[in-house]
Amino acid sequence: MEEKRRTKRTGIEKNSKVRRINNAIEAKEVDEETFEVQITNISKGGIAFKSEKEFTIDTFLSANVILWTKETFDTIVKIVRIDKDTHGKSVYGCAFVGIAGDNEAKIDVYQIVNEVFE
Repeated sequence: MEEKRRTKRTGIEKNSKVRRINNAIEAKEVDEETFEVQITNISKGGIAFKSEKEFTIDTFLSANVILWTKETFDTIVKIVRIDKDTHGKSVYGCAFVGIAGDNEAKIDVYQIVNEVFE
């Protein structure tokens, strides 16, 4: 399979919370409820997560990302892909909708440290 990603992704297994929003510009919350998700990988371009909650392509979410270093940042993502894992659980591929440079740097550091300790 041809690799189409622009940025390197790194595995991560962290629980996080997301909340559905109207769109990236207004960032108005649609759901008062937050949903628990398990982030499975991260890159400077986005995240992938598993969830029991069903979402659709083009859904915008407000997400809190927690790296293993306890570094954390809030971001907005857009669901661009939906797959199923081997257990039939939905896996959502999300693109960051604008990410601050200092948060990209946190991801860089996480990826470098992760490579050293693999």
